[in-house]
Amino acid sequence: MTFINISGINLFKKNSGTMSVDVANSEVQNCTDDKNPSVPKTAKQLEKEAKKLAKLEKFKQKHDKQKDTKQPTKEKPEKKEVKESAIYTYDTPMGEKKNTSCPMPDAYSPKYVEAAWYSWWEKQQFFKPEYGRSSVLEPNPKGKFVIVIPPPNVTGSLHLGHALASSVQDALTRWNRMKGKTTLWVPGCDHAGIATQVVVEKKLWKEEGKTRHDYGREQFIEKIWEWKNQKGHRIYDQLRKMGCSVDWDRASFTMDPKLCEAVTEAFLRLHSEGYIYRSERLVNWSCTLKSAISDIEVDKVELPGRTLLSVPGYKDKVEFGVLISFAYKIEGQEDAELVVATTRVETMLGDTAVAVHPDDPRYKQFHGLRVVHPFCSRTLPIVCDDFVDMNFGTGAVKITPAHDQNDYEVGKRHELPMINILSEEGIIIGDCGEFTGMPRFVARKAVLKALKEKNLYRETKDNPMVVPICSRSKDVVEPLLKPQWYVNCEQMAKDAMEAVNSGELKIIPEHHKKTWFHWMENIRIFELDNRYWTEDLEAFFPNTLLETGHDILFFWVARMVFFGQKLTGKLPFKEVFLHALVRDAHGRKMSKSLGNVIDPMDVISGITLEDLQNQLNSSNLDPKEIEKAKQGQKEDYPNGIPECGTDALRFALCAYTSQGRDINLDILRVQGYRFFCNKLWNATRFALMYLDSDINPSDSENVSAKSLCHQNSMENSSHVQYLFSSIKALVWTDNYVVARVLQEIDDYLADHSYMEGYCLSQTDLNVFEALCCECVGNGDSVGGVVVLQEDKYMHLHRWIRHVNALSKDFKSTGMSSKPKVSMFAMSRPQETVSKAPMDVWIHSRLAAAVKACNDGFAAYDLPMATTACYNFWLYELCDVYLEYLKPILQGDKTTETARSAQLTLITCLDVGLRLLSPFMPFITEELYQRLPDVAGSNRHISICVAPYPENDDYPWQNSEVEAEVEFIQKLVHVVRSARSDYNLPNKTKTEANVYCMDDRTTDIVEKYAQVIATLAYCCKVEVAKSSNEEKPSSGGYAILTVSGECEVHLLLKGLVDPVKELEKLEKKKEKLEQQASKFEVAAKAPDYESKVPQDVRAAYDEKLTQLRAELARLNLAEEALKSMG
Repeated sequence: MTFINISGINLFKKNSGTMSVDVANSEVQNCTDDKNPSVPKTAKQLEKEAKKLAKLEKFKQKHDKQKDTKQPTKEKPEKKEVKESAIYTYDTPMGEKKNTSCPMPDAYSPKYVEAAWYSWWEKQQFFKPEYGRSSVLEPNPKGKFVIVIPPPNVTGSLHLGHALASSVQDALTRWNRMKGKTTLWVPGCDHAGIATQVVVEKKLWKEEGKTRHDYGREQFIEKIWEWKNQKGHRIYDQLRKMGCSVDWDRASFTMDPKLCEAVTEAFLRLHSEGYIYRSERLVNWSCTLKSAISDIEVDKVELPGRTLLSVPGYKDKVEFGVLISFAYKIEGQEDAELVVATTRVETMLGDTAVAVHPDDPRYKQFHGLRVVHPFCSRTLPIVCDDFVDMNFGTGAVKITPAHDQNDYEVGKRHELPMINILSEEGIIIGDCGEFTGMPRFVARKAVLKALKEKNLYRETKDNPMVVPICSRSKDVVEPLLKPQWYVNCEQMAKDAMEAVNSGELKIIPEHHKKTWFHWMENIRIFELDNRYWTEDLEAFFPNTLLETGHDILFFWVARMVFFGQKLTGKLPFKEVFLHALVRDAHGRKMSKSLGNVIDPMDVISGITLEDLQNQLNSSNLDPKEIEKAKQGQKEDYPNGIPECGTDALRFALCAYTSQGRDINLDILRVQGYRFFCNKLWNATRFALMYLDSDINPSDSENVSAKSLCHQNSMENSSHVQYLFSSIKALVWTDNYVVARVLQEIDDYLADHSYMEGYCLSQTDLNVFEALCCECVGNGDSVGGVVVLQEDKYMHLHRWIRHVNALSKDFKSTGMSSKPKVSMFAMSRPQETVSKAPMDVWIHSRLAAAVKACNDGFAAYDLPMATTACYNFWLYELCDVYLEYLKPILQGDKTTETARSAQLTLITCLDVGLRLLSPFMPFITEELYQRLPDVAGSNRHISICVAPYPENDDYPWQNSEVEAEVEFIQKLVHVVRSARSDYNLPNKTKTEANVYCMDDRTTDIVEKYAQVIATLAYCCKVEVAKSSNEEKPSSGGYAILTVSGECEVHLLLKGLVDPVKELEKLEKKKEKLEQQASKFEVAAKAPDYESKVPQDVRAAYDEKLTQLRAELARLNLAEEALKSMG
């Protein structure tokens, strides 16, 4: 090796000799050959070295010169100032409406948008089922929607599972409310007995050094209520932050008196009928909590083999994941023994039998004999039971009925004694000799040692197993025999299965029905729990829907069905919609020890990595687990979690809910929807800059029929259409809007006998029907729910009675055969008459979005609805229609095209926001309130209670126009891709000559020529049929193929430097060829097909196809550039 040191810089080069050069002294220290030091170097070698030395000397002189010359210090460029997100600073008292008359901030800010709205919604009582009606018992022809929150624990805070459930439930609730249904979403929280006990006990120990036993039962319960009143509101505050439209006046806590009374009543009734009884059975026991816990509070921890686990109350870790074999001696036979194996060797102190399979030939001679317990003064029978697996272990099984569920069943069959060897604290008790008084895991070691001393120990080997861990205390759960209350649910299970089989109860997605039937077919009893939800039965029972996670289908959903059917004779709900579980971006279950648990509040507000890790420091994790969790956070969130806002989080969670699949939540995707919010913001902000007040009056509420009644008949007809449109859009529960519309009609009828003047017409009948008018005795009503007061609307009263009396004669005389005013046409906004093809296209796409959203909600396919909203706003309205509109709105706005475009745009914004509102309540309210009113439309007080767009009201789908625009978009895409290849900025306009091969294509391109010019950044678009005109020379043009019938010649000459662009293209091609080569080499590997998963291979193939297509396009671009040389 040649070692060269140049002013501290080390360079290594392979050479046959070793040379050390000190540049500072220019001294050659060794010029001999390493391998043969005595051999002098050849002339050629010396010449090479001399050249090297000359270069080094030259380098040294240059280096010294640079050292002597003081280099001017470059000033660091100032960092670009990062503009902080806007904050709402206007003085708005709690519950008052937010100020939207102020200018919109330049960019979307979640903090700004989400401020003030919720308290106003709450004060306006939009979320109450009574809103717009005098009583919840009033009939509503549109139906009702009732749902409850599966109550989260009062001790906790919202985690992402809660956030998912809340987002889905609120989206469904808001959609149904906007559909005009009587809607109630009931909030509440669970007293979470054990969890609350743990939290309060820790608090008391930390602050006062006392336990619950120091206080006694009554005083400890007082402490729990004190804590609940002080801290229990946290989860409700978070539900408000999530925008949940619940009726807070009906919030329920499971220890509220009314719920306690319901539990007592249910218990007494079921007990009197023999369904509830008391029995001693095995329960899940936490020795730390000294309490039984439910199955859903037990975490199943899988171990691959021998593992040491930390257990509360033990200084040293405890060994799990091993199978210990030992021998029981046969009574009366000194050399005979039965070898058994166990993962919990300490439980042998409670053994009351050894079981073998009756057909196992190895143990036939032992049937009916007994074995001697080595430590307790008893012998154990050898019993025959076919539950024993002859092929597992030795085929002999120790039976501990009081501490193992399987053994308990064997013990019952053979009437074995149930010997409990554990106290509630986990201490060995009873006739256990020297082991009595030992903690259970201390006894584990002691029993093993004693077995060895008695030569009864045989072996220990690794054994993969599942260890039950208490989710509250992290203690190892013990099966313990305890007297408990149980419910005999055999008949209730049959009834629940029949409800699903008959279709009376629907489970969505349907594949969960398999789990439902599996549990129901095998259930006989379950331990009684006192957590049961109750509502105002008369008005709201049964509910419409239960939405929850699929993991509690059996634990809670089944029990609600059982008790609902048994106690009320009805199902508690008609449908069960089960959402998936939330995992991290890598598909891992969320765990504090992995550092991947995400607080939704941190996603909404954003959080730094430092603050994330500070949260871990204040947690109850083991110090080693904290370090592991911190590393996980550092890898997943190196820059913390960005501020995403509530709307983006809700939209992301609903978009993720593909039925039946777990959710791998990537925060970057949530952030992507925050950028989507910014698109909504900018699109609306742009629109508001160009909407004229003469087309869209800012205060149409003050435009009454009376002020228009003296204008000509054309204006009268227009106003009747306006009134009819207002009626069709009415939500009869919105008292404010109903009163305003009725007053408008009454004002109009003050100057007109009938809708079209002084004679009854079909228009009167249409309006009468739309108002759902009824005449009963001396009273008149509209909408099926609003009774008109006698002292109000006297002109409307008169008109209703006249139309009711004359309508039959009008129809029988044939007068109704004259041209009718179409109810359907009158219900449409005025702008649908536009003839501009792009207006027709965006109307068609809007209608498709309306249909997809309604279909998605109806089928609980929320991703269908979110995708429809996202695609319409981003890819159709923003990327295409708004770009097309810019030159139109920035030009002469008095033209018919411009006026039509404005009306079309306001319709898209209004309908588009209402489609989005169930998912994104805050930003849609903010923008909806800023939209100008359109003459003839009916703006509601809040988007929360505005009508959801109905399919029938938007019959605008036009497949022909959509196909045309799809082709034009393809043409524009080809041109814009070419501009990108040639590095043409958008401000540089070019010319495009479009050559078409047939009349149809020619007509389409000519029809949309101006659209092409706008979207493809062209100053001129010429269209010609290639069969009629000879194509000019392609010199200076890029030739772009759109389809077999269409070709674009894009002028480049004078706009690009061919030489520079060719250099750029060569570099780009080289990079793409390298990427393509890697994929091609990988695909040729001999084990590629067998080792690489199918989905990965498919992704590689797709990427390779894209690379080849891009290379082909660059080759064409290269040819075009060369032609300009």
